Amino acid sequence: MPFEAVDPVREFSWHKDGHGFAGWFYSSTMRDHVGYESWLERDRLILLDRDPQVVAITSQPFWLHRHDGTRKRRHAPDYFVRLSDGGAPHRRRPGRRRDG
Repeated sequence: MPFEAVDPVREFSWHKDGHGFAGWFYSSTMRDHVGYESWLERDRLILLDRDPQVVAITSQPFWLHRHDGTRKRRHAPDYFVRLSDGGAPHRRRPGRRRDG
């Protein structure tokens, strides 16, 4: 099953006096709504939706699991993006150190 066909692994939630800015953006690429949890994610989603190389976008489609030597951790990527050539863009968060 393609990643873009799955539901997010966790729900998007927002509260009246909450700290986040979650919502749903109607993507013309997906012809459906795609979730976001912050202004930055929403802005990134708008740019992805306008990119002609992007053919599919889904939010938080899977969990990544790892063990940090002390405990198990998991992370849901903000988005999975499929490009027209079948690839996916590589993204590294600003300020994060790259090992190796």
